[in-house]
Amino acid sequence: MAKPRPKYHISITENALPENMGTNHFGEFWLARDSGQVYFVSANGVLVNLSEIFLSAKPVCPPRHGRDGKDGIIGPRGVTGADSKVPGPKGDKGEKGDTIKGDKGDRGESIKGDKGDPGPDSQTVLADTRAALETLRQQVADIALQCKALRDMNVRSGEYVEFLKSRVAARLKKS
Repeated sequence: MAKPRPKYHISITENALPENMGTNHFGEFWLARDSGQVYFVSANGVLVNLSEIFLSAKPVCPPRHGRDGKDGIIGPRGVTGADSKVPGPKGDKGEKGDTIKGDKGDRGESIKGDKGDPGPDSQTVLADTRAALETLRQQVADIALQCKALRDMNVRSGEYVEFLKSRVAARLKKS
């Protein structure tokens, strides 16, 4: 029996997980994002649902949808369906038509408006911008602290996975 290797994989959906991974994947963990279920590849290559084991439920493999057909055998012809609602490809460009030139339009009129109000004082705008920039710097510092906390939390998840592996190993020894 090969020594387990600690590998962790994430699958978008539970249905994308293979039913039998093979013995060379023994010891790997898989997470199905859609259901949040955690799977472990057993010594014979079968995926075992750890989430159900920890909830004292009967462990099952990921669901499968039927089985593959036999290679080289052509099946019976299917029933003809309704007409497609998808438009077909674009047709060829038509012939060039005649160009009809219209009369020249009237000359446009220019309208000059009154002079607008003067803008704000540049010193005031500069002071407001500096205050907004300082507020933004404080917000970025808060976000940096939150990111650091998330990274620290993620580092601790390795210890939890080791704990789960030890529980699985203990259950495998019992059976």
